[in-house]
Amino acid sequence: MDNLGIVSKYGFKNIAILGVIFLLSLIFDELECLFLILFLLSLFIYRNSERVSQNDEANAILSPIDGKVILISQSEENKKFIKVVIKKGLFDSGVIRAICDINDASISRRHGLFLCNFMKDSNLLNEKITLKFNHLNAKFGMEVLAGPLARVLHFERFTNLKAARRVGFMVDGEVVLFLPQDTKLSVEVGEKVKSCDLIGFIDDEK
Repeated sequence: MDNLGIVSKYGFKNIAILGVIFLLSLIFDELECLFLILFLLSLFIYRNSERVSQNDEANAILSPIDGKVILISQSEENKKFIKVVIKKGLFDSGVIRAICDINDASISRRHGLFLCNFMKDSNLLNEKITLKFNHLNAKFGMEVLAGPLARVLHFERFTNLKAARRVGFMVDGEVVLFLPQDTKLSVEVGEKVKSCDLIGFIDDEK
């Protein structure tokens, strides 16, 4: 499941298209600088960042993606969960990783629009992937919500997975975590995180 190349396999098509356009611009001597910048920008956006967790405790919860924590609250959908929302910026690495060891995963996709995430109805209308799973006898949830520049969400199919393994890729959007109520968070709203950074611990003594 891991893609260990310099760039993510999900970006091969876009990078190849821009590479061909850049070569054509050289041949026809038109807008070479513009297409070179676009080609290099695509390489940067689809970079396949390597990350290693500095915490291997079983009850550690890791950040799934690079971005900024924009919300921490009790989940409106289910009061048993803490909701943590991480907003990925365009120039943050888009690799999505497992936040902990995942067991008995259930994955569903809702095809939809690509509205700006700050719009009122984006959560209801945008493309979304929902992941539900178990870990240490507790239930977890994760939603990957597309942003306006995403165009497509990439996500692998799996049932069980080890913490920090790659599970997908997103150019732009948000990741919403639904963590057990007894999770002890180590991040705050406004804090920048990278994938595999520690964001908290769950109580594994149940």
